[in-house]
Amino acid sequence: MNPTAFRRGDLMEHEFSIKGITHYELWMEENASADGSQSSVTQLYYWDFFENVLIVDGYNVFAQENAMMGITTDLTGQAEAG
Repeated sequence: MNPTAFRRGDLMEHEFSIKGITHYELWMEENASADGSQSSVTQLYYWDFFENVLIVDGYNVFAQENAMMGITTDLTGQAEAG
C-alpha cells in the first residue's frame, strides 16, 4: 500500500486477498504458574486443504462427510507440540 494515498478525513478502504494457503494450525500455550514451569499446549485449529481436514477444539468437522465418501485421513502426521 502506498502511505501517501491516505489523507486525513478520507474514508479508508482496502482490497486484498490471500492466495495459496493450503495448511493452517493455531496452537495456544497456557502457563499455569507465574514462572512458566507448568504449561500446557492446546491445538485450537488444524486445517489442511489436501487432507480435507478441519479440526476445531479437537473435533474433526469433516469426519462424517469423509467417512461417507470413503476418504480416509491419517492424522498421525500432525506436528506435536514440544
